[in-house]
Amino acid sequence: MTRFEFRVTDVFDIRGCRGLLVVGTVLQGIARSSTRLRDVSTGHSFGLLGIDLHCSRSPDMSGFALVVDRAERDYAQPGRVWVADVEP
Repeated sequence: MTRFEFRVTDVFDIRGCRGLLVVGTVLQGIARSSTRLRDVSTGHSFGLLGIDLHCSRSPDMSGFALVVDRAERDYAQPGRVWVADVEP
């Protein structure tokens, strides 16, 4: 098992997208679309619906975007850290 760690920097709720688009920085590891995430602060566990690449005109805003269910809105807040144990 390897550890995946992600820090949330921004959240977008885009109509037509199947969930919240959560932009952030991968601190460690690699996730897969089937990864089960855990909020470090609360221990709350939830599924990952998808992975995307987020780009901006500003070089410091490039990063990854994870798609999570809208029901996870309380855990999709800037500053939150999510982790997962991922099969290599």
